[in-house]
Amino acid sequence: MTQFETILLGVAAGILTTMTIFIAKGIWLKIILPSYQSARYQGADISGSWEKDYENKQKGTLSSFSFVIKQNAHDVSGSLYFVHKSPEKNFSVDYELIGEYWEGYLTLSCRSKDRRVFSQGAIFLKLTNNGKAFNGYFSFRNSSDDIVSSNKLELKRN
Repeated sequence: MTQFETILLGVAAGILTTMTIFIAKGIWLKIILPSYQSARYQGADISGSWEKDYENKQKGTLSSFSFVIKQNAHDVSGSLYFVHKSPEKNFSVDYELIGEYWEGYLTLSCRSKDRRVFSQGAIFLKLTNNGKAFNGYFSFRNSSDDIVSSNKLELKRN
């Protein structure tokens, strides 16, 4: 075997080893580890739909929150569809949710799915009513006043 063939064989072996490790890491992180965590997780299952409508008759406003939560052990993801109707303006925002559920508390980061609308927020909720409700707060960037606003949030499981 010539020196060139030896070098070429070493480079090819290195590339194949790198690809094998990369694929094995992906399989471990995307398939094996989540399956193991789901099997071992013994906490509350919060997956599913959660909703709440708020009406302020004095101001003539109606706000609606609709969550769809997917849970894998402590990791949580999903979506939030928020609708606000008032005499001044009507709008809706579709959020992507990423967060964590730990010891009865749900922490979520929200970012609008539509990149033309910059909206983000944070949600901190406690599971109550024997797993049938969440109570807490939704803090978000109020684009009208350019401030951070917080509202009490109470969700019911569908």
